[in-house]
Amino acid sequence: MLTDEEKAIVLGAATDAAKGRKILAVAAYGSKVAGYSRPDSDFDLIVVVDKLRPRAKYVYGDLEGKEYSALLVDEEALTKDASEASLGEFVAGRLLNIYQPLEGAELLENVEDILKHRVVLEAIEELLDRYDAFAQQMLIPPSFFLFGKLKKRAFVYPPVIYSYAKTYGGHLKEENVASSLVGFERVIKELVEEDFMRREGKYCVLTSEAGRMIKAPLFAEPLRLAERGIKQYIAHGFAGMVGANTALKELTSKIGRSRAVERLPTELEEPKSTILLPHGRLVFSSDWIKEAIAELKISSPYHYRTESMGDFFSAATLYTVYHPRGETKLVAKKYQDFWSFKWVVANMMTVTAKQFESKPLLRLSREYKGTIAIKRAGALTPRIVLVAPDDKVIVKEFVEGENLEPLTRAAMRGSQTAAAKVQRFAEVLGRIHSMNYCLGDTKPSNVLINEAGVNIVDLEQAEEGGEQPWDIVEYLYYSAMTADSPEAAVQLARLFKSAYATTGPKSNLVSASASKYILPFQILVQPPVAIALRKELETP
Repeated sequence: MLTDEEKAIVLGAATDAAKGRKILAVAAYGSKVAGYSRPDSDFDLIVVVDKLRPRAKYVYGDLEGKEYSALLVDEEALTKDASEASLGEFVAGRLLNIYQPLEGAELLENVEDILKHRVVLEAIEELLDRYDAFAQQMLIPPSFFLFGKLKKRAFVYPPVIYSYAKTYGGHLKEENVASSLVGFERVIKELVEEDFMRREGKYCVLTSEAGRMIKAPLFAEPLRLAERGIKQYIAHGFAGMVGANTALKELTSKIGRSRAVERLPTELEEPKSTILLPHGRLVFSSDWIKEAIAELKISSPYHYRTESMGDFFSAATLYTVYHPRGETKLVAKKYQDFWSFKWVVANMMTVTAKQFESKPLLRLSREYKGTIAIKRAGALTPRIVLVAPDDKVIVKEFVEGENLEPLTRAAMRGSQTAAAKVQRFAEVLGRIHSMNYCLGDTKPSNVLINEAGVNIVDLEQAEEGGEQPWDIVEYLYYSAMTADSPEAAVQLARLFKSAYATTGPKSNLVSASASKYILPFQILVQPPVAIALRKELETP
């Protein structure tokens, strides 16, 4: 920050540059304030005046042997630049970083808040547009909003890279970041009160309200960048109408300094690297399997082989990684758009009873959220190792266990051991429903049972609330497709009901007998079996 002597120089420079115009606010910014100045560095200042044409204007001068670069701006133009980027953020954008108000602090803070409020909302809009509901799982630090915006400004106007690198890469990095985030914290507090986000410690989490209210127009971000780039260069051109020698000297200096930057701070190079997840690692690299292996601290040398899991439509791949300590198995599930066809067809078949989510990112979000949520009900889920949302991939640890599908068939044939395991699943499902959660896809092949408990390994249709009776219906009727007789299916239903009723809402058992739930299985289950099952479900 400036010393008292330097403050006096800046205020004198502001008066000199204003040339009799009414001064409303003065702020110092740049190298002198951020702590990376050289002995010959100019004093950089913004001078807000009452009336000015053009709206922004550079004034270069010398006061008592101290050179200064003053950016004069009309108050109305500054406010519009903050609220709608009317000047391409050519002036208002300087308030993103650390600055020192010397006059008109209230006016400057108001403009800063307007700017940063828009910056945060645009960043939220971009995250939701790119990652849909999965963006609501992210832990977003306030610094993401700062560095995300600075990266875009540097893309549009590369000469600012030098000042950004020096401001946030030097010995005063923490102090400069903290100062720049004060305004963002004020804005975030307002957005929390408006229910667009909530705070979890030092992080922000987007709410469903943000998902409903903030929608990005088509190609919003590329169009914004292009428009603001054009406006900024136009504003710069009008503001820089000074002597040719002065303009050339300034441009040459900025280009030379930007080329001298060898390495950008990590946060500025990739702002999304600051975002975390509550469980598992969040990566934006296309080499996500390498990142997953690194997350498990598997060192080289290693190699791996892959094999598909499940049926033809399964999106899961088993990775077996061989390394000096042995082998480690991972399951990667890729939510491809092509396989969304599976759920479109399923929706046609179950139109009377259940609608499945088909969008890949929404299925990924449900898988992630459900994996965490149902643990509260005593269910087990594989540990999430990594999520790569750009590739629509979630990686989990592989779980060993007995698949519930053959266990269910054995239970219908009279195996008491298998029957006990079916009942363990029914009890867990009841607890999941009691906490107002629904699995959405309860095919028995999605469940593994081992000594630790009941493992639910597929949760891409899980959701809060949901059609809970469908979970019961799908398990029983899907299993009944292989029933040898109506009596076998009824036996399974009785086993299931007795265990489910100890932990889950009994009303779901009666609701499961509704005809709308049975219709999708009419062509799959023999009529005598279906009729017997329905009667059993109707029985209290």
